[in-house]
Amino acid sequence: RLDYVSIWEDMCYSRGPLISPKLFEEFMLPCYKKLTGFLRSKGIEIIMVDTDGNHEIINDLFIEGGVNCLYPLEVAAGMDALKLRDKYGEKLLMIGNVDKRTLAAGGSALRKEVERKIALTESGGYIVSVDHAVSADVPFHNYVEYISIVKKRFGIER
Repeated sequence: RLDYVSIWEDMCYSRGPLISPKLFEEFMLPCYKKLTGFLRSKGIEIIMVDTDGNHEIINDLFIEGGVNCLYPLEVAAGMDALKLRDKYGEKLLMIGNVDKRTLAAGGSALRKEVERKIALTESGGYIVSVDHAVSADVPFHNYVEYISIVKKRFGIER
């Protein structure tokens, strides 16, 4: 049995989706409902969409279509997991939203960013993760620092 399904749907850029909400509703929403209905009939409860960019104006449509998890929540595009939690509560699961630029910067900016996002884990439904792939400009010691902050917060010794 599958634990979750991820739909790789890179359909947004920094200012919004590549298609209008109206077109999404007309052409994509019926497909999402059909797919997520089938997946749920097979016992798959977590259905995640992976899209970069700013998808704020179509989040309601994703949810209406049966999606209940979003990733990577790109900070540079204006996505904010704290605001999403305020709007959708725990019905929307989230992964990501740790700004990759603070990972490159390191130091207090990184600690502040990670601690801010870790707070979301207290109510569940959030996995701490960088908001995209770790880029080549991230020094190794910054990545180690990031992992250390997360491990310390969750009491992971090794």
